[in-house]
Amino acid sequence: MKNANAPWTKRELRTLKTRFQDGMTDRQMSAELHRSTNAIQQKRAELRLLRKKGGQPKLVQGEYTRKKSSVQEISLLWGLIKYTKA
Repeated sequence: MKNANAPWTKRELRTLKTRFQDGMTDRQMSAELHRSTNAIQQKRAELRLLRKKGGQPKLVQGEYTRKKSSVQEISLLWGLIKYTKA
């Protein structure tokens, strides 16, 4: 493999995450990133990118995922309600 023992770049991590979300297999990702299948599986485990039993990707909240805030949405709705009643 071309990138054996090389540190992971930010670009490779982004590619890994997006390909995982697209449902790409570890073998396909390893061919694209020029890393072994074991390296892909190991990095996915570190990033907590886990697959469901059916093989579909399941994102776990972690460093490379964003949590959407519902509090902000509620406050925006409250502002709209407040100003439309006046």
